[in-house]
Amino acid sequence: MKKLLLSACVAALAMSASAFNLAQPSEANMTPVKMENVKQATPEIFNNFVKSVRANKAPHKVISQQSDLYKGYMQQGGSIDTRTTDYSGLTETVAPVLITPNAAGDSVVLTGMMPGTMKGVYDATENVIAIPNDQVVFTHSTYGDCILKSTFYYEGDETSQAGWYTYGAAYGEIDGDNISFEGQYLHMVILSGTYANYRLGDFYYPGTLYADGSVGRMDVVDLQSDNFVDATTPTEFYPVTLSQEGNVVTVGAFGGWYEPVDVVLAADRTLTVAPQQTWVSGNATYGDFSTAAADFSVQASTVSDYLLEDATIYGTATETELNLGSFMYYSTTGYWTGQAIYAATIHNFGEPFTFPVEEPALYILGEVNENSWAPNVGVEMLTEDGVNFTADVTLDGRNIEGNGAMLNAAGDGVNYFSFTTKLAEDANDWDGIAQYRIGAITDDGSNYWITDDQLNQPLGLQSGSTAFRLPGGDYTFNVNLENMTLTVVKNSTTAISDINAANVAGVKYVNLAGQVSSKPFEGVNIVVTTLTDGTTQTSKVIK
Repeated sequence: MKKLLLSACVAALAMSASAFNLAQPSEANMTPVKMENVKQATPEIFNNFVKSVRANKAPHKVISQQSDLYKGYMQQGGSIDTRTTDYSGLTETVAPVLITPNAAGDSVVLTGMMPGTMKGVYDATENVIAIPNDQVVFTHSTYGDCILKSTFYYEGDETSQAGWYTYGAAYGEIDGDNISFEGQYLHMVILSGTYANYRLGDFYYPGTLYADGSVGRMDVVDLQSDNFVDATTPTEFYPVTLSQEGNVVTVGAFGGWYEPVDVVLAADRTLTVAPQQTWVSGNATYGDFSTAAADFSVQASTVSDYLLEDATIYGTATETELNLGSFMYYSTTGYWTGQAIYAATIHNFGEPFTFPVEEPALYILGEVNENSWAPNVGVEMLTEDGVNFTADVTLDGRNIEGNGAMLNAAGDGVNYFSFTTKLAEDANDWDGIAQYRIGAITDDGSNYWITDDQLNQPLGLQSGSTAFRLPGGDYTFNVNLENMTLTVVKNSTTAISDINAANVAGVKYVNLAGQVSSKPFEGVNIVVTTLTDGTTQTSKVIK
C-alpha cells in the first residue's frame, strides 16, 4: 500500500459553488455537529483497513487507462442524518454520477456522488481513484466554505484500537466498470469561523458506482436575477438519468429530490417540452422550479425578462443529444424566486434515442374537390406502399378567362393544385410546410399547363411550390414519390361495357406506378380505351 500513502499526499483540490447549484443540498436542517472521536489514521491502520475490506474478494479487473473511467454510473450508497450520532441510520439512495476529465488533465471530476463536485486522482499502480480531503465541495450561506473529509471505521487489532479514523483521501477500488468505496464515509466540514471543523448536513456513504448507460449529462448555466447573469453558454454540467418509452424521453430525478421531466420527440427530429412541469417541488429552501421557455434575443436586466412562462419549449434532437434551445427551469417561489437554470443540451451516452416513424402521407393542395388554397387543407391520397399514391378528384373549372386563366380548346375553366407531404397547423402557416411541398418542373418557375396530349403520361415533380393547372373535370391523380412523377388520367362517365367492341382500336392498363401494359396489373388499374375515331375513354378496375 505504499502507493496509497503517496496518493494521500496529493494537495487538496479546491472547488467553488455557484449561487444556485443543482448539486447543492437544501440548507434546511443543516445543523453544525462537532466531529468527535475521529482520529488521524496511520498508514499502518489505513492499510489494515483496506486489507480487511479486500479480504475474501476476487481480484479486481484492472482498466487500461484513465479515459476508461469517463462514463456515467449509478451510485448505490446512502446518506445519514447529521443530527444523529447513530452511524447505522443509513438512508439508501440510488443516484446518477458522472466521471469526466479535469481540464488540467492529471485528475478526474466526479459529479453527483455527493453534494458538490469533487476532483479525484487516478492511480494506475493501485487501480484506484483517490479523492483528496480538504477540497471545497459546498458553500453555505451562513457557515461559508465546507471541505471534504473522509472517514472509515476500523475494527482494531493487537496494536491499534477500534474506532473512527480519517486519512488523506477516500479511495475507490476500480473493478472494470465498477468502483467501490466500501466502508468509507464522506463529510462536509466547515472550514473556518465559530464552527470550524464541525460536520454540516448529512454525511454520505458513497458505496459502489456501477457503470450505467442510462446516465447522461445536462449542460447548464445559472441565470441569476439578484446578481444578473445573461450568459447562455453552459458553464456547468450535471448527471441525469435518461429513459425512453415510445416518443417520450424522461429526464430523471437528479440527486434524489428533482422531479422527472418529459421531452417529446417527433419523427422530424424536433422536440417539445411542455411548460409548467414541476422539476423541484416544495423544497424547503429553494421552493418550486418549473419548466419554462425563454427568449434570449431580448435585452434583459433580470431573468424574468427572458421568461415565456406558458409557451411550449422547442428544440432538436439526435440519437445522442437533446438540444433544448431556450429551455429554462424557472423558480417562482421560495428563496430563489426569479432565478433560473438554462439547460442547453442533454448528452446521451447509452442506447441511442429512437424517433417515431411517421406513416407516409401525400396531400393535394389547392382547388381540388371544392377546396381552396390553404396550407392546412388538402385531399389525402391513398397508398399501399408509401411510394405510389392515388386519388380520384373533381376540378370545377372555377378559373375562367376573366380571372386571367387560360382556357382549353373546349373553353373549360381551369383549376390549380400542387402537393405536400405534410399539412400545416393553421391556415396562415405556408412557411411551416415549405420544406414539404412538391410541385411541377418548369423552366421559368411559372405554373405548368397540363394539356390533353399529356394525360396518361408521367410528368416530372420536384420539391417546391410550382402549381399545375388543369381544365375542370373528373380525374385520377397517380403520384410515384420514388420516380417523382405525376400521371393524370381523365375519368369518363362511359363504362367499358357500353362501348361497341367494333369501335375499339386498343386497350391498355396503367398501374399506380405509371407502368403501362396490354394486360391488367395486380391491384388498381386505370383502363385506357382508344376508339377508332381517336378519342379515349378511361375507367378504374381492381384485379
